[in-house]
Amino acid sequence: MKIGTCGFCESRSQYFQDFCVIELQKTFYDFVKEEWLKKLRNQSNKDFEFTFKAIQIISHNKRSPTYRRFRSIFGNPDNYGHFKPTEEVYSAMEKMIVYASILNANKIIIQAPPDFSENEENIKNLYEFFRKFSRRSVKYCLEIRGKWNENTLKTIMEEFGIVHVVDLLKNKSLNGEFKYYRLHGKTGYSYFYNEGDLIYLKQILNENDYTMFNNTHMCENAKTFQEMLKNDIKNTCQGNTIR
Repeated sequence: MKIGTCGFCESRSQYFQDFCVIELQKTFYDFVKEEWLKKLRNQSNKDFEFTFKAIQIISHNKRSPTYRRFRSIFGNPDNYGHFKPTEEVYSAMEKMIVYASILNANKIIIQAPPDFSENEENIKNLYEFFRKFSRRSVKYCLEIRGKWNENTLKTIMEEFGIVHVVDLLKNKSLNGEFKYYRLHGKTGYSYFYNEGDLIYLKQILNENDYTMFNNTHMCENAKTFQEMLKNDIKNTCQGNTIR
């Protein structure tokens, strides 16, 4: 299995020694320079894995407070979000495909906002979006935070081979040839995962799963969890701290 954090929790050079995977977050808030992505790829060793969070234009409408960090001028903001079949959403996704190629990444994380709940339009948007982009050389990992019927989500995800992203300590994953877990803290981002939490995680996780810590103490918690798994045959991470 692979253990990492959502964003760099320490200097890049140190992180590349301590972990074998990272989920980049800057790519969600705004477009990034391709030179920056190339630099990251060159700074890491060839076995290091990048995943990244797709830009919010795809999933979040213009009213989302996350756009406070968005500086780019990109089409009509009224056409942003909720996987709408618009030029803005589809063009933004094409840029994410380019990012994946630069990083040699084969997993793109898409996080839908809480206001993206099940209705006829949103179901249609998901089908059209993934019908258009599913035949690419990446695996889509989708985190749904709105209210959806499990059967609806499972049907969509199974049809397009989408990995259902969840916080393992809060929800169950409905689909995926591997599991991709984002741990946001049991009671909020300031939560510190204790030994009991990590032992529970260890008992559930399988060898191909990803566990990405996304809490205030993510660096310490991720390192502790790696150490706990150090001699576990399920661990497949090839970072410097685990062999």
